[in-house]
Amino acid sequence: MATTKMIQSHMVIPFINRGTDSNPNWVQIKKTVDWNMSFNAETEDRKYISDRYATTEVLRYKPSVPISLTTINGEDDFTVFDGMRKKLPTGDDAKTQLLLVRLEDVDEYTEGTDYPATLANVTVVIDSEDTVNSTLSVTLNFNGTPTEGTASFEDGVPSFTEAAGSNVTEP
Repeated sequence: MATTKMIQSHMVIPFINRGTDSNPNWVQIKKTVDWNMSFNAETEDRKYISDRYATTEVLRYKPSVPISLTTINGEDDFTVFDGMRKKLPTGDDAKTQLLLVRLEDVDEYTEGTDYPATLANVTVVIDSEDTVNSTLSVTLNFNGTPTEGTASFEDGVPSFTEAAGSNVTEP
């Protein structure tokens, strides 16, 4: 019988790129109080003459992740997003990358081990700041086609390697 294990929040590690696409500087998103990725399926209903009910077709997805960061001065993730809050970037200035590393069957990573990972281009939308509850809310909207691959860690810093044939576009 196969062993099963629930994938818990600490086993999916999100990183935001504060560098460039060609020279990433990954900062782990640590102090968010929620992480609920919505896949936002775009659907279309088609009524075929031979069917009594319409058929729903999934055309594509547009994932997004709303997060609420705890506003802790000195935390790297808050520093990244608070800098964006101060500038309220638009256009290309609001775009960066998100790296999701999935540990899946272990509780913490081991240096030099490859883990499944997804690299996505995202637009960061600054939503709101709640000074009463000490949170900064932002939404990470996925752009284009994510790239699947693996990530390994050296001195706690992830390095992404694209899987062969992973960047497949939608029909």
